Amino acid sequence: MRRIFYSGLILTSILFIGCDKDNKAKELELKERELELKEKELQLASNTSETGQENTTPTESATATTTNNSASTAGTIDNYGYSNYGTITGSKVIIRASYTTKSKNKGNFYKGESVEILDEYYPTNDREAISRKEIHLYDNYGRIAYTLVSGKAVEVLSQSNNKYNVRFVHPDYGKLTATVNASDLEFISGDKWYHVRRNNGQTGWVYSKFLRR
Repeated sequence: MRRIFYSGLILTSILFIGCDKDNKAKELELKERELELKEKELQLASNTSETGQENTTPTESATATTTNNSASTAGTIDNYGYSNYGTITGSKVIIRASYTTKSKNKGNFYKGESVEILDEYYPTNDREAISRKEIHLYDNYGRIAYTLVSGKAVEVLSQSNNKYNVRFVHPDYGKLTATVNASDLEFISGDKWYHVRRNNGQTGWVYSKFLRR
């Protein structure tokens, strides 16, 4: 009987020790999990803080850029002190490729059209003029080939007393000429040309007589 008793006691002790070891192992495992969770929480908090700083910095930078651009734009307007736009005052005013009536015809402005002024030029050429009245133009056979309305550019070929020989190049009839009085012409020399841009992006030159600022 004593042997059986001692045997049972030893077995119980062994079981108790085994259970105690299992409990300690589980406690260690729980503590390790708690440490891992705390580490993850700390890492998440750190990432959130860094993300907030990165988002704040570009916003401040963008605000500063917008402020600088606004100041620059306002300064540009104040520095000019006048409008950079003008209005075409004539009908079917020719858009020139350069600041001369001999340059290529790029089309026509319409009356009342608003244009942006890019540059201006003062010519010294006295061989160009604008007609102040209708001019009958003749071909090589002495026939009236075309009647030029007022406000059109002509080339001055020569002068004799108070008369001027002028030429106009018509797209269909070619080079036509006429002899007119000085009072029939308005000389371009001394009056400026404007380099302008239309709303559709096209650029060209227009004589100042046909543009109001």
